[in-house]
Amino acid sequence: MNELPLILYGYISNVVAIHPDRNLIFLTQMTNQKLMVHDMDKENLDAFHTLGHNYGSLTPYIPSFLNLVLTNEH
Repeated sequence: MNELPLILYGYISNVVAIHPDRNLIFLTQMTNQKLMVHDMDKENLDAFHTLGHNYGSLTPYIPSFLNLVLTNEH
């Protein structure tokens, strides 16, 4: 997957994941190597974690709801 950089609050960033229930966007800031969270409701950006240099790539957690579907079958 190719990441498309965007400029948010003056920083070049890449979107890592979106939390649809909480209206949050998780992104990396390329210039200072931080994992950031943008709250779309409060319109603020906070540092979540310092990644350091050469962190590689990030893979978001995607839950599997297969067990929930299988246990609810009649």
